[in-house]
Amino acid sequence: MVDQFQAIRVLLVDDEKEFCQLVKQVLVEKSPNILVTTSHSGEEALIKIKHELYDVLVTDIRMPGMDGIELVEKATDIQEYLQTIIITAHGDLDSAIEAIRLGTTQYLKKPFSVDKLQEAILEGLKRRRFKRKLKESEVRFRNTFQYAAAGMLIFDAVGKVSQVNPSLCQMTGYSERDLLTRNIDDLIHLEDRTNFLIHIEMLINGQNSYNQFEIRLTDRKGETLFVNISIALIQSNDHERPSLTAQIIDITQRKRAERGLLASEMKYRSLYSSMTEGVGMYQLVFDEEGTVIDYIILDVNPAYEAILGVRKLDIINRSAQDIFPGETPLFLDRFRTVISNGKPDNFETHQTLLNKHLHITLFTLDTKRLVSVIRDITQRKLAESALQESEYRLREAQRIAHLGNWEWDVQNRSLSASDEVYRILGADPDSFNIDPLRQLEERIIPEDRERIMEGIHKLVELQIGETAFSRTEFCIYKDDQLRWLESEGRLEFNGNEQLERVVGTVQDVTRRKRMENERIGLNLEYRNKELVTKTMYLLEKHEFMKDLLQTLHRISQKDPKTIPGELKNTIRRIESNLQYDQEWKEFEKWFQEVHSQFFKKIRKKFPSLTVREQKVCALLRLNMNTKDIANLTNLEPRTIEVYRYNIRKKLGLKPGENLTSYLMGY
Repeated sequence: MVDQFQAIRVLLVDDEKEFCQLVKQVLVEKSPNILVTTSHSGEEALIKIKHELYDVLVTDIRMPGMDGIELVEKATDIQEYLQTIIITAHGDLDSAIEAIRLGTTQYLKKPFSVDKLQEAILEGLKRRRFKRKLKESEVRFRNTFQYAAAGMLIFDAVGKVSQVNPSLCQMTGYSERDLLTRNIDDLIHLEDRTNFLIHIEMLINGQNSYNQFEIRLTDRKGETLFVNISIALIQSNDHERPSLTAQIIDITQRKRAERGLLASEMKYRSLYSSMTEGVGMYQLVFDEEGTVIDYIILDVNPAYEAILGVRKLDIINRSAQDIFPGETPLFLDRFRTVISNGKPDNFETHQTLLNKHLHITLFTLDTKRLVSVIRDITQRKLAESALQESEYRLREAQRIAHLGNWEWDVQNRSLSASDEVYRILGADPDSFNIDPLRQLEERIIPEDRERIMEGIHKLVELQIGETAFSRTEFCIYKDDQLRWLESEGRLEFNGNEQLERVVGTVQDVTRRKRMENERIGLNLEYRNKELVTKTMYLLEKHEFMKDLLQTLHRISQKDPKTIPGELKNTIRRIESNLQYDQEWKEFEKWFQEVHSQFFKKIRKKFPSLTVREQKVCALLRLNMNTKDIANLTNLEPRTIEVYRYNIRKKLGLKPGENLTSYLMGY
């Protein structure tokens, strides 16, 4: 429901000024919370949209210069959630269809009542809010699915896998592509498939809404994995095949620990007394409702006595409440949790009376017995405290020198870095580490982006003999300022001669580079500006030559018989000079000097792009508008718009994604 007191920001665009003022006046009188801003051309409106945030755009479809359709398309590229209403005095069906395709909320034909417009504005505001909430919900689900620690997948009723997350790939050893070409039955251990299918059938038939059970999987190496799998039915339309989502937790280690413990209990006893960790065995005490209320100490080893300062004879075969009357047994809640879910529990605690830090592991022997393994970690804690002090001093030194250190785990694609690295990059560690390569790529300026990212991806191809990569310079934008960085490091390989990690440093050398650039008169943006200047020169030259050719043609048409042959030759030379291919070769040469990898990258990633579409992409990369591109390519502006539309489809851009901004990333 729309709040009647909430301000609704509306931009009204029509080349008829009196019409705009009249509609604005009536709207404000009827709804004081509707704040109306008027513009009288598409160009003027687009400038306002770039600088101000609006809820609803109301525009005439036919206006001099930029029409309503073009304005809607460009405006929604700038403001993703902007709702649009098209008005016109003409019954143009094609324009209406195009407006609806672009996401227009309403299409009103003049004359219309202001009440009708008011209803359309309120409806547009509702859609804006719904669209924003829907996207936020999609992002939350996608992030939860993608970055979950447990393996997750989505499959249909016949077992066809449609989506998996990295954790499942890591768990099973299969790549995402391998899993998407398989049926989920292929992962289930042969002896467990019937049981698995029974659970799936119960979900599809509506007997259960959620099933959780243990099952065995077979990984890529053919080894058996014990997992806890939770499956739920995803609601779908009646005519769609039902889908299911599964969350898979690897419990192989727990199962092996349980089986190994039972099988080797006698061997365990022989080592029991010589262990440096304290080991205790407990018999749980339950009430009538099956809740753990106490435990009896069955046995402890010498290390247990030494660590906790107790005597075995004083505590064996006694309950915790008997040893400490009137007090709740120590760690009783954790005992209950472990016996309930069967999962081992690891935690650290500080015992004030003993002045010791302890690490405790709890696991089950059976349904009524638990074992604790206790390690005295007091010395480790003291060492950690000293290390923290040392790290603080190191961080301060790095901050002063603007020098940070980092480590990249090649196999897991994970980054660990000092605080100074994030300060240099102007990044929040938590959000940056979700996808560090993408975050880094977004910060690097376009001129350096391809070189740096290609170098990073080629690291895995380096051989065992190569132990370092040379100092590399690149630039980023931080706080709207250009910053120069230097990075270098070394490579570390595992026993299989595969690159395992890369460690290195990054330093902000902006001050030094600025001094160098002031001396030699160079900067990283100069070449781009020079390219734009050359391109504009090419456009001006093209326009001049076209005007000159038209003038000569008019002269020649007065009396063709008296035209000197030299003038005819001049006309032919100008026509030859105006050939598109010649001008494009000149532009392409300039463009390749600045963006040498642009065409290579887009051809590789989007092979369906035609040669003409690739050329339009290059011009868009320079932030050129439709008119200038049309002049340079000798095409009509409408044709360029068609090219833009086709390019967006082939690049897979979503509504609201800016094509020019996307291409500037290459």
